[in-house]
Amino acid sequence: METSHMKTPNFQQDTDDATESPSATKKIEGKEAVSSKGLKILSSFDQKSDVESQKAITPNFDVSNVTSPSKRSSDDIIDSPSIGKNKAMKQEGIKQFARKLNLLENQNSPIKKYATSPLSTKISTTIADLSVNQNNLNITLKLHHKFEQSTRGRVGKFLGYDQCGKSVNVVFYEKTMKLFNELMEGQYIKIAYGKVKKSKKEYSLASSGYDIEMTDVDNVTILENCNYSIPFEPKTIKEIIAQDDIGGVYDCYGEISSNPDSVVDEATRFSFTIEDETADIMIIAFDENSKDTLKAAFGMDQKIFVFQRLKFSTFQDKPQLIYRDGAEVLTHVKHKQFESFIKKNIMDI
Repeated sequence: METSHMKTPNFQQDTDDATESPSATKKIEGKEAVSSKGLKILSSFDQKSDVESQKAITPNFDVSNVTSPSKRSSDDIIDSPSIGKNKAMKQEGIKQFARKLNLLENQNSPIKKYATSPLSTKISTTIADLSVNQNNLNITLKLHHKFEQSTRGRVGKFLGYDQCGKSVNVVFYEKTMKLFNELMEGQYIKIAYGKVKKSKKEYSLASSGYDIEMTDVDNVTILENCNYSIPFEPKTIKEIIAQDDIGGVYDCYGEISSNPDSVVDEATRFSFTIEDETADIMIIAFDENSKDTLKAAFGMDQKIFVFQRLKFSTFQDKPQLIYRDGAEVLTHVKHKQFESFIKKNIMDI
């Protein structure tokens, strides 16, 4: 039997990625609320902007009783278009995956098995304002994705978005890990102070290229009554390939190819090919959760999906997009380009 020795691209999950945890936050009538751990919550998006007032809002963060954390407030985010975050949709897709796999194998075309600078005194209010070695901040972020924690459990990481649609890694270390365990996906926080560093491109999905390292729990305030969406900024597959940016992060959309030769399923990886109106490209996953999410998408009757935060790479001079922790596959999104692609494909049927 011929065996292909396919090298795994060097974009595996950073061993210091993050963990899960429940929020101890409680709502209280009025403009302020206090969590069971002593962390104050602001009920308005527009609070005082000066750094000192923000520091005073979060005293005595007691996290001595934090138990095993959960990543989200619910195991199943009902009606979410994200397959990875909608437990019911993901499970149903995986069930259908095995059936669809058997159908493809019976088409006489078997599925392949492959094998230091001075500190800045500037105060930033948006991600675009950030600079290396900056500390003073007054920035509001939506904690969109909580990364899986490494086995060592000493580092946690969120992908956070500001209201301008830019993203940054929010990194927690030993001193602030208890706060990390309290925070959940979908919460909004205001950061008054943190160390800004360049992120490692091979591990980062943030559009800014920066990490904000959290140094003290007193510098973080949980906000309520904030509401803004995560942007979908697609490029065509042809544009992605032409840019040839190894490690670049992209949004795109496409139809999963029905050609059985385009599907690769083995213990260490799963992949399929998508195509839009310009070209086609392989999407590949290596970790178990990412593989399951792609299998769930493949198993669904739906063929056209939205993909967010995929990492570009090449193998043997062939372009590919890596789906890993922090990426998403969505069943739908309100976007003119995506909706036009769907309509065109319906008309072609």
